[in-house]
Amino acid sequence: MPIQTATTADLPALSELFGAYLVFYEVAKPQAEVEAFLAARLQRADSVLLLARDEAGGAVGFVQLYAFFSSLALQPAWLLSDLYVSVAHYMYAG
Repeated sequence: MPIQTATTADLPALSELFGAYLVFYEVAKPQAEVEAFLAARLQRADSVLLLARDEAGGAVGFVQLYAFFSSLALQPAWLLSDLYVSVAHYMYAG
């Protein structure tokens, strides 16, 4: 499954997944707000958005990471803030 850093070209697919993510957590927002939020993240490069695609190229999941500095490790680190896989591609192994 290909995973790539999202770009502004990925914004429509990413916004759809992010909207579904918010619905899952029962904090749905208007799609225009979702797209504006993600567009700002991509433009400002203040987070890293990774987008997973299936074999046909369809977007199936994403991760959003924020950079920060770990005081205990005295080095840069990443915070995994958001993670979502579409219900159609989620397989429960339990």
